[in-house]
Amino acid sequence: HGVSKFKVEPTYPEGALKVLVVEDNAELKVYIYNSLSDRYEVRDASNGKEALNVISSGWIPDMIVTDLMMPEMDGIELVNHIRNDFSTSHIPVIMITAKHEDDTQVKAMKYGADGYIAKPFTMELLTARIDNMLDRRKALISRMSEQKKVDISPEEIVITDKDEQLIKKV
Repeated sequence: HGVSKFKVEPTYPEGALKVLVVEDNAELKVYIYNSLSDRYEVRDASNGKEALNVISSGWIPDMIVTDLMMPEMDGIELVNHIRNDFSTSHIPVIMITAKHEDDTQVKAMKYGADGYIAKPFTMELLTARIDNMLDRRKALISRMSEQKKVDISPEEIVITDKDEQLIKKV
């Protein structure tokens, strides 16, 4: 079966998590969009600059899948922007790249990507990676919200000799 050049009508469930797909190859972008749009609310962009415009419009994704090599703003620059902004620094990022050298993988992780997939990849691998990351994030958030509140009331106040002298002087 051939890959469609057109986006399918999204059929994601109510309250679905949001995934931003950033890919300059139009066919691959549409393929990823179509593969995810029945489970996630998907938006797409052709480069990092477009992705930041989508985010700054107020649509904050739960996950970003981005290509590494793109015109105008590449994946590493995009991740840099996301990690340096408090409102987006928590978003997990999966980086897709055609390069197979280990240093590219290291670079992607060093710049703040949470996962890495080399082209060519199967859609099953990408969706499994997305699901895993989002599930881990959900589990972490629920664990953090279940933790007991920490009591930080001060211990009995200790007054040193110097403090006592100062108080007597005053």
